Amino acid sequence: MKRVVFWLLFVSVAVFGSISLKKEGVYGGELNDMKIGGEFLYTALDQGIGVLSLSDPLNIREVSFLSALGANVLYVDREFGRLFAGFKDGRVEIYSLSNPFSLRRVAKYKESGCEINDIKIKDGYAYLACGEKGISVLDISNKDYIFKVSSLDTPGFAKKLILRGNIAFLMDRGFGVDVINISNPSSLFFEKRFHITPKPTDMALKDKYLYITNGSHGLLVMNVENPKALDWDKQDKFIRTDSYFSKIKIFGDNLFVIEGGKLKGMSILDPLNPLVLFEYETIGDIEDFAVFRDKLFLRVDSAGIETVDISNLSKPSYKARYIGENFYASVMTARGKYAYIADKYFGVHIVDISDSSDIRSISFIKTDSSVSDIYLRGRYAFLALKNGKILIEDILNPFAPKKVTVIDSDFSLERIYVENDRLYVAGGKDGISIYNIKDIKNPTKEGEFFTGGYAYNLRVKGDYIYVADGKRGISIVDVSYPALPFLEGRIGVGKRVFDLRIRDSFLYAACEKCLKIYDISNVKLPLLKATYLVKGDLFSIDLRGKHALLGIRDKGVEIVNIGDFSNIYLEAFENISSFTDRVMFNYDEVLTASGDSGFRIYKIFSHAIKPTNVYAFALGKDKAYIFWDRIKDDINGYYLTRVEADTQKKVVVGLLDQYAEDFEDYGLSPNTRYYYELQASTDFGLSDVGRSNVILTEGGNPPLAPSDLKAVLAADKSIVLSWKDNSDNENAFYIKRYDGNESKIVAILPPNSTTFKDKDIKDGEEYRYEIWASNEFGDSAAVSSPLVKVSQIAPPKAPANFKASLKDKDEVLLTWEDRSDNEEAFVITRRNPDGSFVKVASLPADSESYVDSNLSMTGVYQYYIVAVNKAGVSKKVISNSVEIKGEFGGVPKAPSDFKAKVIDDSRVKLTWKDNSDNENGFYIVRNNPDGTMSVVAFVDKDEEEFVDEDVKKGGVYTYQILAINDEGVSDWVTSNEVRIEGQGIPKAPSMAYAKVLDSDSIKITWQDNSDNELGFYLEREEDGKDPIIIAILDPDTAEFIDKGVKKGVKYRYYVSAFNDSGTSAKSRSNEVVIKEEK
Repeated sequence: MKRVVFWLLFVSVAVFGSISLKKEGVYGGELNDMKIGGEFLYTALDQGIGVLSLSDPLNIREVSFLSALGANVLYVDREFGRLFAGFKDGRVEIYSLSNPFSLRRVAKYKESGCEINDIKIKDGYAYLACGEKGISVLDISNKDYIFKVSSLDTPGFAKKLILRGNIAFLMDRGFGVDVINISNPSSLFFEKRFHITPKPTDMALKDKYLYITNGSHGLLVMNVENPKALDWDKQDKFIRTDSYFSKIKIFGDNLFVIEGGKLKGMSILDPLNPLVLFEYETIGDIEDFAVFRDKLFLRVDSAGIETVDISNLSKPSYKARYIGENFYASVMTARGKYAYIADKYFGVHIVDISDSSDIRSISFIKTDSSVSDIYLRGRYAFLALKNGKILIEDILNPFAPKKVTVIDSDFSLERIYVENDRLYVAGGKDGISIYNIKDIKNPTKEGEFFTGGYAYNLRVKGDYIYVADGKRGISIVDVSYPALPFLEGRIGVGKRVFDLRIRDSFLYAACEKCLKIYDISNVKLPLLKATYLVKGDLFSIDLRGKHALLGIRDKGVEIVNIGDFSNIYLEAFENISSFTDRVMFNYDEVLTASGDSGFRIYKIFSHAIKPTNVYAFALGKDKAYIFWDRIKDDINGYYLTRVEADTQKKVVVGLLDQYAEDFEDYGLSPNTRYYYELQASTDFGLSDVGRSNVILTEGGNPPLAPSDLKAVLAADKSIVLSWKDNSDNENAFYIKRYDGNESKIVAILPPNSTTFKDKDIKDGEEYRYEIWASNEFGDSAAVSSPLVKVSQIAPPKAPANFKASLKDKDEVLLTWEDRSDNEEAFVITRRNPDGSFVKVASLPADSESYVDSNLSMTGVYQYYIVAVNKAGVSKKVISNSVEIKGEFGGVPKAPSDFKAKVIDDSRVKLTWKDNSDNENGFYIVRNNPDGTMSVVAFVDKDEEEFVDEDVKKGGVYTYQILAINDEGVSDWVTSNEVRIEGQGIPKAPSMAYAKVLDSDSIKITWQDNSDNELGFYLEREEDGKDPIIIAILDPDTAEFIDKGVKKGVKYRYYVSAFNDSGTSAKSRSNEVVIKEEK
């Protein structure tokens, strides 16, 4: 399965001359896994992780791609919105699914030597199937620190995991199936092992039955309700097959299995007697599948992802195909940053190749036949199809190409060419034809001509068409009157000719095992100028400057230097073993369409000699003279760039010919430093940079002096300086400090500085500072600060042994030990029970106690104390906590041992232990099956039981209780869960989905998950208003058409099931709008 995406791939470089090739991108790669999460399909590929939108199952589109080599298996964690990816090299990476349009990695881990084949998540642990290394268990409860907790070696190759309770079923290929106890993730052990021959290929679990595909032997069914007592020799069911069973998955009560490349659907309502519902076969082998709503998505070999409607399981129907997952590059062309690549089977991809390490498909042109050629001219793309049609597409917006028209040529099309207002067609055995396309929407056929050979390709020069005519060589057709073309002559090449190019008066012919070059300045007497031999059929050619690019079928590509016809030589070669049908230059890259090896991009690296001895001289304020040693090798010329040394601003000032060796540059700024960069240019890029010396243009002034210099003594015994910077050309600020009779420079600061902190000072000293600005032209005047005296007083020491004790019911006594001899006061702050802070006292020096009175709020108090003086504040000291209980002795203690017990089908008895002596009573709350809560009773104090008589059959209930008095409530206590026998509330429906049918109706569908409903309530919400019931429907209903809707209104629907026991939760649909007609 090939993948439409690129990745960076470094390979060996073949160098023969002054250039070399390095492969950068490949269109293709294996798809290893696919999982659905929400409305998105996540795919694991050799190159990374793709995200496809399923919002419109008939128009699947790729919304993002994350480059990550070796992605092998995926797991969608719906509970926490995460995607787990397992890699072939043992990496586990976790991505947030908050924005599927841009996956963000939140954690990663690498299990050395582990080829991760499956991932399952349970209770904060990730279980990995690691191939030959068995099972590994990771603790993922903390995304910032993932670590391994255990592993278990298995006898075979760990391929797939299924978790059920404390048991893991492991498909251990090469051995069979292992039953593993995972009750303690830190210590796994085997419960059972079953050897299966031949090796199992997949497995799935439904209720108490395990279904195992056994390759060519069929399908095994085992009852695994008691895993410890399993007996492989007593398997419950064995279904033989004449073909090969591979992938198996279960959705609802249906089992899907791939059998010999086809998909088989079975009902397993009777698990031991599966009933075949359908067999589905398509154009290729089905390799994997997934289900979303009523659609089946099949990964088909050589055919991408196919969408199949399974709303009627007995008759699946094909709906659409997404081909982004498979690609055979047969034809391609490019212009600017977009490449147009034909798939052998289905149409043309338009891809953005501006970044060859991250190339994305942006749109697709669907065709009804394979494409034989693509030609771009202006805003139009011309597509030649094998069935004889020519599609003309408007590609002004490559993201949304538009069909213009179709030409039905009745030719077997090979190549096409457009010049001026005419379209020229090479039609193989049918010869050539000419169309007038002046009216692009209504092309008209002007003429045709049978060349007598096989027209592979053609080019036009003046009034003549030159045809690559297979064994006939090159046919020259006079089309001065297009309606009556005639044969002017032939160039006998002696070999089949497949492709050609014309430049100036020379024709370049791609032939069997050679390149031939002809002078066609005299059309009646072409002259052979050169022959260059290649090892294979030369099937495609392109030209750039002095170089020719050769596409050699089944061999690869060559770049040859054709600057001198008498000495054509090879400069670079890249081996491509598969069919290479088209090649072309694109800036400094080579593009190839290489069949099942995909569409490839190679970077062309020029090895032009770097210019040397580059020197520059300033000429006054605004000119410079630059000279260098001229390069005598084969180059096209020079690029000269001026660089402003201080800002690194660059300007190209000269595009010079190959003979240049000096240059005079004008327009420089005065007082500015510059240097120059010189590069030699070739057909494919620039050489390394030759850099000149730095020059300084004339003129320049010292910076302006700073002003407003201030010096302030800070609390941490440092002096903080600040000033105003008045200059825009300083290189630095100098700060000098005066201490008595001594002075020294204490800092040299960068330009634009406005503050400085001097920490190297002493108590009792006096300091003064000077500052000035400086640059290469001199210093500014110095500015002085006021005198600053450093105080000898230190902040006081913190008090110790700070304690709080209850003195009266509303008073707290505070005591502490005074450890300082220079404090001026103590400041006390109180933290109230509600979390607020209040300053309660500022006490004189030497104080060691304080009483805090009139505390009206009951609860826990805490106090903070600091000592202060003019030099600062001591460290904060915190007291112990004290509790004011108030008139009623505080809030009551919570009850305990709270139990619920079913008496009969309508009553539950509740009992508890009363732990408080000051409660007023107890509140009891019931948690109902539908998720709501009800207050059951307020029970008097000292009571320890209550009977709830308001419960319903089939319901599951829990209860909560708390004690209460006038000062507050205790903590809640929760009971055990109880179930009332009998019919319960129906299960909620799911997957509600709304779809506009026409201008006044909307279809709503959902999945019925219950077997005991009496019906369904359908509610409609309009523009965010409260929903209203619009229909009460019969049981087993799964769709409804709402015809009472208006245009321009936003609608959303809610579906719930009901019976005599109550109403289920609601399933909410998507939002839809019937658009206004324009």
